Order: sequence, then C-alpha cells, then structure tokens
Amino acid sequence: MLEKIKDSINNNPYLEKNIKVELFRLIVVFNNKFPNIKLDTFNKLVSTVKVGRISKYESRGTVVYDVNTNEILFSSKNLKDDYDIDNLFMQAVLGMITTSEHNNRKFTGFDTEESLSNLNKAYTEIMADYLIGAGEVSDLEEEKSFTNQLGILIDEQTLFDAYFNNDGSKVLLAIAGLCVNMED
Repeated sequence: MLEKIKDSINNNPYLEKNIKVELFRLIVVFNNKFPNIKLDTFNKLVSTVKVGRISKYESRGTVVYDVNTNEILFSSKNLKDDYDIDNLFMQAVLGMITTSEHNNRKFTGFDTEESLSNLNKAYTEIMADYLIGAGEVSDLEEEKSFTNQLGILIDEQTLFDAYFNNDGSKVLLAIAGLCVNMED
C-alpha cells in the first residue's frame, strides 16, 4: 500500500516537493506504528489534497484538515515559532486517514456524533503526540487531559476503535455504561 500512496502523493499536481516528502514520511511513521489500519481513504484523498491558508477572519485553530474541500489549512496568524510543524501535519494526516461520510455529512475520527467534536480534536492531537512527539504548544491542553482521563475510564481501546472505525456511538455507549454502573 505504501508504494501506491507514494505514487498518489507524487502524482498530486497541487503539492510542492517538500510537502510530498513530508506527507510520505508521516504516513510511513503512522504505518509503522499501526500496520493494521487501512490507508485506502488516505491514498484516495492524498492524490488531490491541497495546502492552503485559513483566513485571518476565521477562527479554526492553527491547522485543520477540511474534509469538505480536501485541504490542509494553516493559520499564519496563529502559527507561532513554538508550534511543531511535524505534529500539525500529522494531525492533518490523521484527519485524512479517518475521513468518512454519514448521512451526507463528512467528518473525521469519531465525530459521527457532532457532540464529540472537541473530544475528536483532542484525540487527534494525542495521537499526533504519540506518533511524532508532543508539540510544544497546544490549544487543547484541558481537552487532552479530559480525553486521557476518559480513556482510562472507558478503556483506551474503545477510543482507538471508535476513532479509526468512525463510530462515535461507541464512545457514547461506553460513557452511558459508566453512568449505569455508578447508579448500582
């Protein structure tokens, strides 16, 4: 699969060479850690992904993978010297790997349930930290701490499976199970 991905990246007319090299390096890192995760969606999306900028009038964070436009967007206003570019790019790669569609709505990770949006962002950052190393700055420290605690309570494997299988209901069911057990 990695050779197919390399070809898809190299055939993308919208990416500069240094970005192509970086995307391939990051997907190899991911594949080495998680060889059983399918990369078909990433392969499809990376062939046409573009890199752009977030308007200074938008508040979308420092980096975002926009599933609707298939763009990795950076905010030059928010991007400071203490951000780890590798970590930010890995977050975009994770977004591409976990992109899915349900009821005509595109999303990443376990954001099938829109109520899990912040949890999804925090988990993406946690995964990027694990794969590449922690970025120096995070806008989601509290959310990441909560997500880590939630992983302890409902089992980290539940979060992992929900994220890579695009099934937020697994997280909600596990939380509901905690609540039921607390009543006993």
